[in-house]
Amino acid sequence: MTDQMTLRLRVLGSVSLRRGSEWPSEAQKGTKRTALLVYLTLGDAEQAYERAEILRRFWPGSTDARARAAFRQ
Repeated sequence: MTDQMTLRLRVLGSVSLRRGSEWPSEAQKGTKRTALLVYLTLGDAEQAYERAEILRRFWPGSTDARARAAFRQ
């Protein structure tokens, strides 16, 4: 595996995500986005995540429509 294919995620201290020498900054915007990235990264690679489950976990107090809209963002 080359260094360009390796994805490094650091979540202790400030969050950093790096692929090779690139810093994909899109993944680092907002705490929910970071939390979702960490949740999916640490999960089982063989597991499929249901959208409804993710919406319940990350937007528990929201209506379905609001949670779906937030998830799309």
